[in-house]
Amino acid sequence: MNELIKVHHKGDGNIIVSGRELHKFLELTERFAKWFDKMISFGFEDGVDYTGVKTFTPTGNGGRQELQDYALTIDMAKELAMIQRNDKGKQARRYFIEVEKRHTKMLAQTEQPKQIEKSTNLSIEDGMKMMELISNAPAHAVDAVTTIAMSFMAEIIPTPIVVPKETPEPIEQIPKKRAASPAGRTIPFNAKKLLNHLAKNGISHGDFAQMSGTSRSVLSNSLTGKSTPGFESRAKWCVALGKPVNWLNGGA
Repeated sequence: MNELIKVHHKGDGNIIVSGRELHKFLELTERFAKWFDKMISFGFEDGVDYTGVKTFTPTGNGGRQELQDYALTIDMAKELAMIQRNDKGKQARRYFIEVEKRHTKMLAQTEQPKQIEKSTNLSIEDGMKMMELISNAPAHAVDAVTTIAMSFMAEIIPTPIVVPKETPEPIEQIPKKRAASPAGRTIPFNAKKLLNHLAKNGISHGDFAQMSGTSRSVLSNSLTGKSTPGFESRAKWCVALGKPVNWLNGGA
């Protein structure tokens, strides 16, 4: 989604919009101060719907000019856009609605692993131990160990977990790039599965790196095949999405 109007996501979960940025997008000929005074007469409250802030703009002589701006709640921004009764107003309102949808979805994705960890005390370290247990199992016992490990997790996590049944890869098709386990075994990484999941849920790579607590460069290199992620990165990604710790194992 293209950023038509810059929005700011606050730590408390609220979304803030600059009054001047909105005024500029609407392409209004009326001066900002006069326009805003007129808009707040529709019943908006200072400190509830908007807050006065100071901004600075560069001047031609290299200095800075102080300007009065207002931080608007996303709800007020939507209403102001609707009040304009023109195409730019309609476009801005639809944009703010889409921003809210994406923000809500991102918060839901972030809260799910938090709720799981809070209720079960399952940590990233526990997930890594599970992955290590699976990776260190003898080849003939991998399926059995995986089933046992996932069954244990299914008992302590109050959400259904489905262990995917994957067809063994032919030797000639095994990817060259694999992540080495502590015991020297290698496990392929399914970048395509993670890419599809993020795209389907409208989660940007930057947002996902932040919500999972991993480096954006590590995520980008892993998704493009430039490098293969280690156990810690995979475990963080799986936990952030509320998935089994071996969800990203297996070739694309």
